[in-house]
Amino acid sequence: MHGIRRVFSLIAIILAIGALAVPAGSASLGSAAEEQAAIAAAPYDTTTNQVAWLRQCASLSCGYHVLPAGTAITVFCYSSNVGIDWNIAVTKSSYLAGHLDVRAVNRPHEFQSCSNAGRKLFPMKTDLWLHSCPAMACGYGVSPPGHDIAGLAPGPWREGFDWYLVLDHDNVNRNLVGWVHTEDIDS
Repeated sequence: MHGIRRVFSLIAIILAIGALAVPAGSASLGSAAEEQAAIAAAPYDTTTNQVAWLRQCASLSCGYHVLPAGTAITVFCYSSNVGIDWNIAVTKSSYLAGHLDVRAVNRPHEFQSCSNAGRKLFPMKTDLWLHSCPAMACGYGVSPPGHDIAGLAPGPWREGFDWYLVLDHDNVNRNLVGWVHTEDIDS
C-alpha cells in the first residue's frame, strides 16, 4: 500500500516540476480557441456506418470503390457538391482514396474545408495522374499543368515508388483526390 502511494507521489512531483519548467506560452499555439481549431481541422480516424461508395471526385459521375459498413477510414476535410456533403477519406487497410457521402461516415469531418486543405505544392509542369489507390492499375483522374495542388498525406511504398495523397483544388471534377508518385511532385 505504501509503495503505491510513493509511486503516485513521485508521479505528482514529476508532473509539477515539468509544468513549472515550461516557460509561459511556449507550449501554446495561441489562444485556446486556436488550439482547438487546429486539433479539430486535423485528419482523424473513424469508420463507415453503412455500405458506401468512395468516389474519386465529389460527384456521382466519378469512378468509385464500394466499402462495406464498418470500414476503417481516415477523414481529411469536407466539401459540398451536387447537393451532397462529402468527406475526403482514405481506407486504413488498402489506402483507397476518395469522397464519401457524410451520411455514410460515423464521425464526419466538419472542421476543415477541402477548398483550402493540405500543403500547397508547386504548380506542376506536366499532367499528374491521381490514382484512387497507390498503384498504377487503379483508376485515375488527370490534373493538368498549373493547377492548385495540395499535399494531404504521405502514403506507402508500393511498386518501387513512394506515394503521396494530393488534392486538386482547380479540377473540373471538384476537389479531385488521389495518389501520385512523390517524385512527380518534388520541387
